[in-house]
Amino acid sequence: MNALHSLMLLGHAAHGVEHGFWSGMSHPVTGLDHLLAMVAVGLLAARGAGRISPALPVAFLVGMSAGGMLGLLPLLTEPIELGIVLSVTFFGLLLLWEPTGLRRLTPGLIAGFALFHGHAHVLEGPSGSALWSYAAGFLAGTAALLGAGVLLGLVLRELPRVRVWGIRLAGAGAVVMSLVFLFE
Repeated sequence: MNALHSLMLLGHAAHGVEHGFWSGMSHPVTGLDHLLAMVAVGLLAARGAGRISPALPVAFLVGMSAGGMLGLLPLLTEPIELGIVLSVTFFGLLLLWEPTGLRRLTPGLIAGFALFHGHAHVLEGPSGSALWSYAAGFLAGTAALLGAGVLLGLVLRELPRVRVWGIRLAGAGAVVMSLVFLFE
């Protein structure tokens, strides 16, 4: 296993013996695939020239919570990692190319892809009462990454010469990394 694959999977490994809030919070922050997807959604929310679109981060958090609930059910787990990688691809493509026809569908699509992230978080978390503390942690970690993406987008907005190509570069980076994850 090479270093990049190890970095992608850090968010999918047990986080020590304690599986509480801090373990849950580290899950989305230490998995490169989760980190890229969540920061990309934050960037998408701040990309517009006018105001921040809070619907996109909220859609991600709601979808991820629903996916976490699905993670409690005995469902197939194989397509979960593929769904996470495809979410990074999709969010990267949205940063590269702003399809106006998808604007109304974007929150729903983001929530749909977030299902995979929430499902993965719960599958790799603790069981029993520790799950709720862990879930609060991964929601907090996710909110922090979404916020970091929004802040990055706001910084890019203030740099008019950098804004468009900076956001597209971030999108291209996410797409390239998702392809690396696919063929790893």
